[in-house]
Amino acid sequence: MVKHEKVMFSAYPSTMKNSLVVLSVIFAFAGAEAVTAQDTLPSDFSCDISDEQTVYWAAMSQAVTLRTQLKTHDDSFPVGFMTLVLENGTEVDLGQGSKYLDDAPEAELRDCEILLEIAKADTLDSLSRKARFPTLTSLWAFSAMGQDCMDDANLPDDGPSQQCQEAASIHEIFMETSSETPMNYKQFNRLRDSGAPLITVRRSTYYSETYVYDPQTNKLHNVLTEGC
Repeated sequence: MVKHEKVMFSAYPSTMKNSLVVLSVIFAFAGAEAVTAQDTLPSDFSCDISDEQTVYWAAMSQAVTLRTQLKTHDDSFPVGFMTLVLENGTEVDLGQGSKYLDDAPEAELRDCEILLEIAKADTLDSLSRKARFPTLTSLWAFSAMGQDCMDDANLPDDGPSQQCQEAASIHEIFMETSSETPMNYKQFNRLRDSGAPLITVRRSTYYSETYVYDPQTNKLHNVLTEGC
């Protein structure tokens, strides 16, 4: 069995305090009472729908097709299965997610089309030109800024800026996630230096994962896990 080396790409300064920017998602529905999905999912509710959407993946300079299937399984919440198909026909399995809505009107919780749109939204955004971090290079640069700006030598008298706090939060999450990713330095540096693209996948209402895609191996490596 091959053992993978766990990689820590940098270290925090000893004086740096851990700080996380808590991201909250608020669903506001006028004229409707919000309810909790786990309390209201009816036993006869089921979904079995699929969708294909072709978009231009800016970081890879090619048109790709995102296939999404939403299907109920074992009387539980509908599960979303996603696959990305590249221009040359190569398929990239993006895994699955579930319980895409939590507090919402019952009509929303039972609408398969709405759930499917939520399932694929983050992935479509990450493929577009408005992606927060289109490549591993951009994520690495923002994370490094978050480490540097929180150093005591670089902090202004009135404390870190909002951007610095956000970057520091990303740096902390990036470091924690990377420590569990089976990439060695050589592989990581190759992906970073080549501008390997990132893909984000929504796993549930408050939880998402961002992966770097390795075109050489057709594999994904998790580099950012956000939410709970």
